[in-house]
Amino acid sequence: MAPGARLTIEHVDDPALDVQVLPPDGSGAAGLQLTFTGDRAGVRTGQVVVATGLADPAQLVLLYSLRVPTNVTVTPSNPFLDLRDPAARERRLEVRGRGPDFRVESVQVLNGPFRATVESDGATTGGVASIIVRLDEPAIRGNPQRGFLGKLRIHSDDSGQPTTDVPLLAMGALPPHPPASDAGGQRAVGPANEPIRGGDATDKPR
Repeated sequence: MAPGARLTIEHVDDPALDVQVLPPDGSGAAGLQLTFTGDRAGVRTGQVVVATGLADPAQLVLLYSLRVPTNVTVTPSNPFLDLRDPAARERRLEVRGRGPDFRVESVQVLNGPFRATVESDGATTGGVASIIVRLDEPAIRGNPQRGFLGKLRIHSDDSGQPTTDVPLLAMGALPPHPPASDAGGQRAVGPANEPIRGGDATDKPR
């Protein structure tokens, strides 16, 4: 920054980012110090807006990108379901923590026409859990849309990262035949999207 600038912080996008104005150094230029508290895993981007006290430029916008390493890894990280192939409408996700004591506690479909089941919480597989994600076919049967997005939330016993969100994608179209019905002739619907343990999670009707 040019000598004579008097920096003041006007806006910081992320409350976990602490921005301090540093006094001028030997060159007479002021500076900034950014300190980030890694309160959750993932990549975060944003901006810091600074007034300079100068006529030109009167304001600076500084962009930043911050990455906190994850404790929990999901493979594949971006599961894809192919609606054109009956065998590809279901995917198995492998979830790993930081050691053999890692456990998946529950799963929750936050949005999208998907269901998720905890196949193994990791207790008998050395801390490697598995989750089955499948398409909720009755929910989209007859829908002309050829792509669906969703989000799966995994709840685990990792104290530093108790929840992990996974994006879901389904592409293609289902064959046009009627959805399944129950004994009373009513269309079957899934349960509400509350976290479940070892069962089935689906999106809550809106």
